[in-house]
Amino acid sequence: MKKIAIIHYSSPPVIAGVELVIKDQADLFIRNGFKVKIISGKGSKYRKDIEYEEIEEINPRNGKYLKMRAKFENGESVLNFDQYKKKLKNKLSKVLSDVDICIVHQALTMHFNFALTAALLEIINENKKINFIHWTHDATYLDKNYKNKFYGFKDQFPWNLITKMYSNIKYISITEFRRKQFADFFNMNINKIINIPNGMKIETFFRLDNEFEKIISDLGLFDCDLIACLPTRIVRRKNLEKAIEIIAEIKKLKLNIKYLITGAQDFQNPDAIHYFNDLKKLSRKLKVENDVIFLSDYVLSNGQKINLENIHILNLYLLSDFLLVPSVLEGFGLQLIEAGLAKTPVICSDILPFQEIAHNDAYIFKLNDSSKVIAKNIINYLEKIPTSRLYRRTIKDYLLDNIYQEKIKPILKG
Repeated sequence: MKKIAIIHYSSPPVIAGVELVIKDQADLFIRNGFKVKIISGKGSKYRKDIEYEEIEEINPRNGKYLKMRAKFENGESVLNFDQYKKKLKNKLSKVLSDVDICIVHQALTMHFNFALTAALLEIINENKKINFIHWTHDATYLDKNYKNKFYGFKDQFPWNLITKMYSNIKYISITEFRRKQFADFFNMNINKIINIPNGMKIETFFRLDNEFEKIISDLGLFDCDLIACLPTRIVRRKNLEKAIEIIAEIKKLKLNIKYLITGAQDFQNPDAIHYFNDLKKLSRKLKVENDVIFLSDYVLSNGQKINLENIHILNLYLLSDFLLVPSVLEGFGLQLIEAGLAKTPVICSDILPFQEIAHNDAYIFKLNDSSKVIAKNIINYLEKIPTSRLYRRTIKDYLLDNIYQEKIKPILKG
């Protein structure tokens, strides 16, 4: 099992932008079978299966280094810098001795700790066994506040250390904008800089419950083009056969869709049981039995049955692209209210209670409209909602696990 070290001035549980990225990366690497060691000047061990090494000389706020930094920022030289750097280098070399891959955040392009910059460059030059990667969020001389103040020092040591990129290191930028900036400033072939955006773990952001995380993984929900939902009981007036027909028509449009129905059943009602069996038969007939998911009846691939009581309904709305409610009769329309609060687009039948709630803020179809027409209209409706488009593109481009598979995994191989 390979070990990845992550180096930064500070690390979790310190909360800041880069520190949050570090936490996400560390958790991501653990999920994908790596050992992880975090090395910083300020932080602590925040989970049992991640090693932590604190080296005080890495911390830019270290008292000894602060005095040196003040002189550097006045363009002065520092007599005891080399001694400080050697001490830091020795400590770093020791903690990197069992590491296969080392990810450095910021230290080779920012001026916050030149001792760390110099020590790392020497280690990188001497150690050919470690795959060194620099995650480049910013650069001192691309920040106008720093550039105006320190530009006159850029050709003198140690400022000149951060004015170039080094051939034996992989450089990562977090946006295409930054990638072009770095290539221009550092006079580097842009193809030598890899653009890997920061990602999100949606399960954490949405605070999804464990039961729902299992469903997401089992059904491959993040690989879908669309997710629809309906929290409801299984009774005939819900008209779920219409919804199943609509899902089948959407699938014919070459879209990978999942329709999640909570589907609580009344086992005391024989007709409800018959209706549920009829819906399952219809799903098989239309070849959407793997796309229309009755959560009350769903068994995970590991044999575990889903417990509806453990599912937070808000999770269902947050994850879904739209609510699909084809009821023929309702006294109210609680799902429309829930979807409105969750900002989930609503697709519903034209019964009066729904019209009263939704007004013109939903796609409302007539019950006698063909399912084929409704399916096409749903797609057109969603495409006109900017937040719907952005949500779907965010899932595709900024989901952390997707980014890992497409962009991070290849650079870890060497």
